[in-house]
Amino acid sequence: MRFIHLSDLHIGKSFSPKQYGKQQAAARKRQILNTVERVVEFANENKIDFILCAGDLLHSEEVRAEELHSLNYVISQLSSAKWISVAGNHDSLGEKSAYKKIEWCSQFYMAPAGLGQLHLPQLQTMVYTFSWDTKEIPLPILNQIAITRKEQRQILIFHGEAAAKSVYLPFSPAYLEQLPLDYIALGHIHQPRQVGPSIFYSGSLEPLDFSETGDHGFLLCSMEKEKRQVTFIPFADTKYIPVTVSLTPKDTVYTTVQKVKEQIPKAPSCFFPVTLIGESSLLFPVNEEQVRQDLLEQGIVAKIENQTVPQYQWDALKKENEGNILGEFIASFGPLEHLSPVEEKALRYGVKALLEQRGGQPW
Repeated sequence: MRFIHLSDLHIGKSFSPKQYGKQQAAARKRQILNTVERVVEFANENKIDFILCAGDLLHSEEVRAEELHSLNYVISQLSSAKWISVAGNHDSLGEKSAYKKIEWCSQFYMAPAGLGQLHLPQLQTMVYTFSWDTKEIPLPILNQIAITRKEQRQILIFHGEAAAKSVYLPFSPAYLEQLPLDYIALGHIHQPRQVGPSIFYSGSLEPLDFSETGDHGFLLCSMEKEKRQVTFIPFADTKYIPVTVSLTPKDTVYTTVQKVKEQIPKAPSCFFPVTLIGESSLLFPVNEEQVRQDLLEQGIVAKIENQTVPQYQWDALKKENEGNILGEFIASFGPLEHLSPVEEKALRYGVKALLEQRGGQPW
């Protein structure tokens, strides 16, 4: 028996035209559905028995009917596998649930709210399910469930957080591992992660934010008698690749853009969280928003975090401000050539705050 475990597709999620550009924002939204289509093709070609979707298949109850029909059509192309979904916090089964807007194909199964079970007798498998019907679940409901052995293979699927306290269905991995379960399929965390011998987060099928770096895809699980093999399959069309660029006080917006371009890989469908480090000029500090816009105009989508520190000539700055608040603050640190890293950091923060307060006006 082989199945796919995936989660957090967030069909219907919009991407900011300001951040991505109008065309790329629209394309990014389509890419998610295209990846689902490729998953269906993979399932058909590899004779997968079923697909487990552990919550947040949809981004919200506001998903347009057109998008739902498109998703439904893609799932209907499964030749033999069944698509088994549970609802998460984004696509909970409340009164306004988007799942009620259309009639779904026979290949699609949405587990009812709360605890449930789906028997797959031809596979000698019992799938225990938990679907949300609200936006928050702060109680550790699953830490109290009792499951007995009813089938040769038993699976639990839900959307939750492996934590002592959370509003997203907290649970104890140690408790669940005591139950007669051969695999526990989780959603909610967007990075693939194993939190127990039999407990797995697949991560989001596609990365959805600049913080979601690394590979994304799904887990392919094979179960034969007493043996189980779980393999992560990188499958996302898009990747967010972090880049760190070191600046000097001589760098301008133009040269910063050039440095970023030199460091990013020449690969399609890649976006870049960029961190600027080093020193910046007091006369022409680098404007990170301008850097982002200039890169976007050249077809490069990036999010810029400016961690540079301004270059100060401490002795000259102290002399120029002798007798005012800024000069007295600098003098309070004593000999400036012997500052520890912590002292220099404190001095920088203080000078920056005083200069911003002054706003270019004399004290």
